Amino acid sequence: MSPRIEPLEARIAPASLIDPRTVTFTDADGDDVKIVFSRNVFLGTDTAMLAKANEVFKFSAGDVAHDTTTHQQLQLIDLTRLSPLVRAGVGMTITATAKDGGNGFADIGAIKAAGVSLSTIAIDGDVGQIDAGGSGLKFGIKSLVVNSLGVRGIATQIPVPVPTAENPAPDLVSTITGELTSLKVLGDIKDARLRVVDGRDTGGNITTAAKLGIVTIGGSLIGGIAAEVASDDTGVIECDRGIGAIKIGSLPTDGIVGGGGSNSGRITSGGAIASLTITGSIAGGAGASSGFVSSFGNLGAVNIGNDLAGGAGEDSGFLRGFGAISSLTIGDDILAGTGAGSGSVRTLGAITKLLVKGDIDARIANAGPDSASLFSNGLPLATVNGSIFGGAGAGSGVIASGRDVGAVTLATLTTPTFITGITLLGSVNGGAGDGSGAILADGSVKLAKIKGSLIGDQGRESGVLRLAG
Repeated sequence: MSPRIEPLEARIAPASLIDPRTVTFTDADGDDVKIVFSRNVFLGTDTAMLAKANEVFKFSAGDVAHDTTTHQQLQLIDLTRLSPLVRAGVGMTITATAKDGGNGFADIGAIKAAGVSLSTIAIDGDVGQIDAGGSGLKFGIKSLVVNSLGVRGIATQIPVPVPTAENPAPDLVSTITGELTSLKVLGDIKDARLRVVDGRDTGGNITTAAKLGIVTIGGSLIGGIAAEVASDDTGVIECDRGIGAIKIGSLPTDGIVGGGGSNSGRITSGGAIASLTITGSIAGGAGASSGFVSSFGNLGAVNIGNDLAGGAGEDSGFLRGFGAISSLTIGDDILAGTGAGSGSVRTLGAITKLLVKGDIDARIANAGPDSASLFSNGLPLATVNGSIFGGAGAGSGVIASGRDVGAVTLATLTTPTFITGITLLGSVNGGAGDGSGAILADGSVKLAKIKGSLIGDQGRESGVLRLAG
């Protein structure tokens, strides 16, 4: 028979442990915050429940039995402290109500749940870091909903004046072992790194397959701005295996923003990506491979609302696929940066349908080699509404196919339907770089329509349409 649950206010007053599943407190800027678990997690006597709650929650000042008029920063939620009988599959909702000039958000420093499988975690504020899941557990987290990730930096976490191997410095690296079925960030992911990884046993054998399902970011994915090592791998989403449909942005200014560190502002999938929709741009930064999307499998429909823009870093502003891309739409321009290969698309498979609504433009001063360029192994149908402009870098401002540009799909054995060819509504303009401003194919080009001109420049073989077939 379950013990009778009584409200605790009358027995522990003033108190924030309301019942075996509910804790309240006043956050750092005065908001009322309520934490509710999906089941009773604090068990036993009043004293035992309070002691356990104080193991789970760590504040900047005071504890769970504090005077609720005291403002507290919740620095750590340690779910590993819960009994294995109650923590498996537990969910948690944290809501904030604006009060006393507060901003209506409850920012949480870190959530420690390594070795724990969680259900729905919903947090009405920023989260600096979260770990969950483990070897042999299918789910790390079924659903994670937060206002933002990493926006407050490490300021909300427990400070470590002298880090050691046993007590490392706070960071913004989150690791979900197993499956994260759904990720929803209402605002930005800034400087944080979210890893979804395979679980392995002590022998290194995979016991749990990584999986990242639907990803929705209401704002932007932003890498660290400073050009320093500390900015490496910031503003990152990565998965050892496939990723589902990704949607980034609510406004035209939202997108993927590379930073000053290498691999900043990045999405990497060890398998396929079902689809990618960005309301704004993919913008490279000063770091190598910043503003970067990579899929080691096929990519579904990719829609970029504004530009694919390179930066100063090598391969910045870059879309890479090791398989095919079913369709690629760029809402405005493909723009070169000064970095080699910046503002570019590379895929080992075909891009079945390509639409660039603006220009492919490498006219920036000191455009890097191979910048503002697109390469695929097959390009059945391609349309550029603007022009192609080569630049100072060799191979800049180029569309290239390792096979034919244009193909034929047979509707029946006797009646072919042509879904084929390349259409350019503007001109092909060479630049100072050799081979700049060009359409190239190692096979044939079928149904090429160039409404403007082929215009060469100083670079050798610039402003050309060149075929090998």
